[in-house]
Amino acid sequence: MTMYCPGHGETLPCSTCADNLARRIEREAAAEPTKEWGKAGAIPLVPENTEGAIFENAIRRMGVHAACEWFGYPAHHEFTVDTIAVLRERSEQAQAATGGAA
Repeated sequence: MTMYCPGHGETLPCSTCADNLARRIEREAAAEPTKEWGKAGAIPLVPENTEGAIFENAIRRMGVHAACEWFGYPAHHEFTVDTIAVLRERSEQAQAATGGAA
């Protein structure tokens, strides 16, 4: 069965919009715990021994939400949520490797 979807402007299988809505709800739910982590200085810095680490630390200092919004991604966007997760993971790895010192 198909139906016209005003959001897509075309006739689609019934499940398409429901699937898209479910994915959006999942992203927004995943973004909820990241609100605090998206703020300036919330994610610990890493040692600046590469240009990539310097760049990532600039994002940490500025705040992931502000940095991503600068490039057009809102706080609940999948890209923003993924960026927070990656930066947190790299910070945790650096802290484990250096005994907590940045």
